[in-house]
Amino acid sequence: METVKARYLRTSRSQEGTTVRVLPRLESSSLWRELRASGGCALAPDEHAVVSTLLRGARRKCEMVTDFFVGGSVPLVYGRKRYFGSKLGPDEAALTLRVAGERGLRNSYVPNDGALGPISASALRRRNWLDLFGDLGEWCPFEPV
Repeated sequence: METVKARYLRTSRSQEGTTVRVLPRLESSSLWRELRASGGCALAPDEHAVVSTLLRGARRKCEMVTDFFVGGSVPLVYGRKRYFGSKLGPDEAALTLRVAGERGLRNSYVPNDGALGPISASALRRRNWLDLFGDLGEWCPFEPV
């Protein structure tokens, strides 16, 4: 499981809990700003599943980049596209998280630094990961056992 987790995230512990930094293959590269400037997204379905699961396990509001305004949002501009630095509740962040090739009415994106903040330890349990990867079908890069 450590190998599986290492493919998608880095964790560190603090007094507030486990802080998670996600590492989507393209979204965590230097292309992040270019993707936002073009209105694109490169979050693959397996990465989307992992990040959504982690967001649902967040202990407080998540710092996300959104294409919609919520109270307290900070305007951001990439290229000619307007976004917002927004704090979303865990469920809203997970539900609006955009995946490559799909676009909703309200879209959120993983921040440039990939930081998701304190995550519940239950979101990182082995059983949750086995279930998650078991449901990914052809997008699963591992053989869940």
